[in-house]
Amino acid sequence: MRPLRRTEANVGQGVSVRWQIILPFAALVVLTSAVAAYVVTDLLQSSLETRFLGHLVESSRVAAESLVRRERAHLELTRSIAHTSGVASAIERDPAALERLVLPLATNAGIERVDVLDVAGAPVLRLQRRAGGDGYDTAADGTLDTAGLGRVLAGDSDERGDKFSDLAELGGETWIVTAAPIALDGTTRGVVLVATRLESALAAARTEALADLTVFGPDGDLLASTSAARREAASRVDAPETGAITELEVAARSYRELYADLHLRGEPVGYLSAALPSDFLAEAVSGAQWRMMLLLAVGLGATLLVGTTVARRLTGALTRLVATGRQVTAGNLGARARLTRHDEIGELGDTLDRMTQVLQRQHLGALAALVSAIDARDPYTRGHSLRVGHLAATLGMVMGLPPEQQHSLQVGGFLHDIGKIGVRDDVLLKPGRLEADERAAIEKHPTIGHEILAEVGLAPDVLAGVVFHHERLDGSGYPLGLVGEAIPITARVIMVADFYDALVTDRPYRAGLPPEDALTIMQDEVHRGKLDGDVMDALRRVKDGWEQLWRNDPRLTGFDLEVGALDPAMFTRAAA
Repeated sequence: MRPLRRTEANVGQGVSVRWQIILPFAALVVLTSAVAAYVVTDLLQSSLETRFLGHLVESSRVAAESLVRRERAHLELTRSIAHTSGVASAIERDPAALERLVLPLATNAGIERVDVLDVAGAPVLRLQRRAGGDGYDTAADGTLDTAGLGRVLAGDSDERGDKFSDLAELGGETWIVTAAPIALDGTTRGVVLVATRLESALAAARTEALADLTVFGPDGDLLASTSAARREAASRVDAPETGAITELEVAARSYRELYADLHLRGEPVGYLSAALPSDFLAEAVSGAQWRMMLLLAVGLGATLLVGTTVARRLTGALTRLVATGRQVTAGNLGARARLTRHDEIGELGDTLDRMTQVLQRQHLGALAALVSAIDARDPYTRGHSLRVGHLAATLGMVMGLPPEQQHSLQVGGFLHDIGKIGVRDDVLLKPGRLEADERAAIEKHPTIGHEILAEVGLAPDVLAGVVFHHERLDGSGYPLGLVGEAIPITARVIMVADFYDALVTDRPYRAGLPPEDALTIMQDEVHRGKLDGDVMDALRRVKDGWEQLWRNDPRLTGFDLEVGALDPAMFTRAAA
């Protein structure tokens, strides 16, 4: 028994079958989900990174093209002004006429500023669009002094022609300026300067490029930017590597910035940068990771739920098998798993039940042979123990007690008088009234029976039936004088079965009573608080069927308490 107890303890301390089923699946889900989350987020990050860099490169290209178109618009306007009839002569003779000729051209082109100078470089006309865009101010201040102006006044030209574009400072702002000569009859009569604020040009380019744009001078000083934070910081760059993408932190935000050379008229005049905020990349990846974690949690929860449901269905049956096996091991051969499954577990349960049934019949047969030998000492009580066991089990069945208790009632009834082995024959078989000491000897047989059976390993209900079947509910019984519910139900049932069989069978000092007379006497005991009324109700229901059964088969050779072997209706026919 000790190795068995150690095995049970070890099983109890191990991992249950349910978790052995669930945990591998849960681990597989976690592993698969973790790998999937890593792959998905890595792919997402790579995809976002590629798209981001592509957008940044495209923004830089679009911004550069926008500035080129701005320069081209300047050139077209300078040609229009230079080739407009009357402009060249009006520079020298009629500034008012010059304004009438130039103003419509500037308005149609939407150019911010147009200056016309004479051949000495003196301003003749200055047109600058008002801040609200409503018309032009003809009294604009300042002079757009550019290198291109000097070259035009000097009559220079090169492979690109006689028009020049560069950057100039005016009023604290940087302008894109294109200078072109105005000639008449092959002689230069003046110069036209077409200019756009660099800030305005960048703002227009930003709407196309969808990125923040910044222009740096050749020395790295910031000239203009669409980013207010960048303008406030007035940051500068030192010899930026064109075509390279760098990290940038502006106003607590992370950016990626791409530098490109800025050209006007094909010549470098500074650097153009396109910048996009990059912190959204981390946010997008983090958001994806959280979503994947949520999906992982949902997947894990669903796996645990499904796994628990499936495992419970499997292990519930195994638990019943284990519980039944333990009951059988504890001596309760009436225990049955009674599984209704149609699989290997169900087959195992059916096999266990059949095996236990065989053991039960063999056990009961051996006990029946034993108690028959004991009862043979007294010809008047021959078969008494067998009848008490069968009747007690029948009462338990009609009362709706569990099958394992019905088995305990049958075994307890068989063995209830086994303690009489320890009573002398001259006392046990005495036909007359017993003396006080003889009565005391007889009343020791429940205790003797318990001592005999205590080490056999029978179920507690069996031992209770053996030791307490002579107790009475009012405390007048023996050996302990228990009262009411302190007496186990098995003892109360065997008590009634023993009493009834003693009354209806012949004894040396009297003949057996008719069943109805026996019930009358026992009902009086119920009224006096000695016998259990519920058990008596069951006895009245089975009395006719029981009498028919054992009178026709005194040895009760056909009695079998297995479910289906006896029809409870035959015991309740009288009550019906």
